[in-house]
Amino acid sequence: MRVKATRIAGFALTLPLLIAGGEAWASGLEIPEQGARSVARGGAFSARADDASAGIHSPGALVKLDGLNLLYSHNLVWHFATFTRAESALPPTDTYEGQDPLAPVENETPFFGLGASFAAAYGVDDWTFGVSVYGPNSTGHVQYPVTGGQRYMLTELDSLMLFYGASVAWGTEDFGVGATFQAASLPRMRYSLVADGVTAPVPGDDEAAVDSLSPYASSWDVEATLNLKDDFAPTGILGVWWRPTPAIEIALSGRVVPVIFEAEGDIELANVPGQSPFTDAQLEVPGNSAKLEIPLPPTARLGVRYVHDGGGYELFDVELDVVYEAYSIIDAFDADLEGSILLAGGAPVQDVSIAKRWRDTFSVRLGGTWAAVPDRLKLSLGGYFEQGASHPHYTHLDFITVDRLGAAGGVELRLWSGEEGGALDLIIAYAHTFQEDREVAEVDGKVIQQRPIAQCPADCGDYTGVVANAGTFESSFDLLSFAISASF
Repeated sequence: MRVKATRIAGFALTLPLLIAGGEAWASGLEIPEQGARSVARGGAFSARADDASAGIHSPGALVKLDGLNLLYSHNLVWHFATFTRAESALPPTDTYEGQDPLAPVENETPFFGLGASFAAAYGVDDWTFGVSVYGPNSTGHVQYPVTGGQRYMLTELDSLMLFYGASVAWGTEDFGVGATFQAASLPRMRYSLVADGVTAPVPGDDEAAVDSLSPYASSWDVEATLNLKDDFAPTGILGVWWRPTPAIEIALSGRVVPVIFEAEGDIELANVPGQSPFTDAQLEVPGNSAKLEIPLPPTARLGVRYVHDGGGYELFDVELDVVYEAYSIIDAFDADLEGSILLAGGAPVQDVSIAKRWRDTFSVRLGGTWAAVPDRLKLSLGGYFEQGASHPHYTHLDFITVDRLGAAGGVELRLWSGEEGGALDLIIAYAHTFQEDREVAEVDGKVIQQRPIAQCPADCGDYTGVVANAGTFESSFDLLSFAISASF
C-alpha cells in the first residue's frame, strides 16, 4: 500500500494507559465507537470520557478518575452489504449454468460478535495510570459467493487486529494531559478475490487481446488468497482536557503516529467451484511470498461539552465532537508478490495493485445524557455524520467507505452504590448507521480485474482491463453494545 510521506506524523511523549485488543475492522474504517457509553451518545464522548475508556478516546480526561476503575464493553455488529453488478459493454466469453453475474450478491456473514474491549485505570493524587485491550469497531469478516458478480473485487476478507497499550495522565480538577503508547498487532489477515489466469494473446493482435477479456467469468478463473500477518506496529494517542468553567469542558486528542503494518505471508490458489478445472499440482505456487503495507491514519478529535447542574449533581449534558482522519495516506493496496504460477506451464507471479485513492475525512458527532432518576437511571441519545473516504470511482466491497449518518441511544442503570463513592453500572446501547448507496458506471470504474499472467494494458489492446466495480453498492450497520463499569 502506498503511503504519502507528508502525512506521517512524528512520535511523542511519555508513559501511558491502555491495552487494546479486539477483532475487527471494516468499512471506512470504523463506526463510532468503543465503549457502550460512547455508542449511546453517537460517539460524542471525548470531553465527557469519565470511565476507563478515556485512554482510548481522550487520555487527558483520565485525570477525572479516582481510585480503581474497570470497564468491560462488548459490541455486536451487523454489517449488511449488497452489490449488484452492472452489465458490461464487453461481450461475455464464457457462460456457466446456474450463474447470473448480474444478480445481487450479499455479504454472507453479516453478524460479527467478537468486538470485546477491556480497560482499567487507577487514579492517585494528580496521576492516573491504566491498561486496556480493544480493536477497531467494525466487522472482522465479510464473505461473498465465489461465483457472484463481485468475484473480481472480493470473495472474502477475514482479519484480526489488536491494540495493546499503556497510558498515563497528569493534572488537576480542571486540567489534564495524557498519553497512550500502543503496540498494534495484525495476527491474521486473509484477503481473497478471483483472478483471471488467462495467458497472453498473440503480441500485437488487438482483436485477440479484446477477445481474451472476460467481464463476468473465465475458464481460467482461480480464487487467489493472500494470508498475511504483522505482530507489531507502534503508535500512540495524545490528549488534553480542560474545564474553563464548571459548565464547560474541552478535550483535544488524536492518534499522533499512523499505524504502519508491514504484513508478510503467502499466496494460495483454488479452483472456482463448477468452473475452473486445474489440478492440485497446477494450483501450487512454488517459492511464493507476499508483502503488503497497511497503514491506519493519524487522527485528531476536538470535543466541547456543556454540563447543566441539577443542584449538586449533573442533570444533563450536551457534547459536540469534530473528528478528522487523514485517510489520504492510503493510495493503493500494493502487494509485492513472488513465486511461479503453474496454470499454463509456468510464469512468474506479478505484483498486484488495488487502487484506493482515499481522501481525508471529517465527522461531526452530537450527543448527550440525562439523569432521569438521579444516581439510578440515565438516558442517552446521539447521532453523527461522517464523510466517506473513497472517491466514487474507486468504491470497493472490502471497505465501503461512503458518506454515512448514524443515530444512537442507550440506557445506564446503577446496580450498586458504595458508601465512599464506588459504583457498579450496566450500560446498554444501540446504534444504526445509514450508508450512502453508490452506483459506479463501467466507464468510471477504477477497480480493475486482476490478470496475473496477461496483464493489462500491455496485453489488452486499447483497453485498460475489465472494470470490476461497475454496479450498485448498498450497505448499513447495526450495533448493539453493552458494558459493565465499576469504580472503587
